[in-house]
Amino acid sequence: MDTFACPLPDPHMAIADLDPESWRFGMTMFAFGAVSPWLALVDHEKYGRFVDTVQALDITTVAACHTPVLEGPLIQQAFDHVRSFPLVEPPPLPNQSILDQIIAATAL
Repeated sequence: MDTFACPLPDPHMAIADLDPESWRFGMTMFAFGAVSPWLALVDHEKYGRFVDTVQALDITTVAACHTPVLEGPLIQQAFDHVRSFPLVEPPPLPNQSILDQIIAATAL
């Protein structure tokens, strides 16, 4: 499930290890940059109704490859943020200079 995907600096981290703004930004970056670059083009109300349908499944735990485990109030917060995607300005995507920095930082 990539709906709540968020890149983490360490795979052992939990949402509680991130400040709320970093979590929201990470979800937004992943949504627009990797999963759904078209989100800014959708009808907000129709999209919101679909999100409501998924949220009505009464999910109690989210465990996925691209997000830390979500439980309790974090699920509501995640749905609230996902619901807002069509209204947010898509974040700038990384460019070649960022890739070069990553490669340099990880080269031994």
